[in-house]
Amino acid sequence: MAVQCVLLTEPYGEGEQADYGVEQTFSFGLGVPVPLLGVELETAEFPTLPPVKRHRRP
Repeated sequence: MAVQCVLLTEPYGEGEQADYGVEQTFSFGLGVPVPLLGVELETAEFPTLPPVKRHRRP
């Protein structure tokens, strides 16, 4: 599995049914621009989840 950062913006809906109108994917370790906030997130030091084993179907 490739490591990547996903930025979800423009939420709509409420509660558990809420969703996002825009999904942007960036390579992990690169800066992620967030123009609405006027910042760029540095992702190089973000923690990651442990590797996932893929299931084999019988």
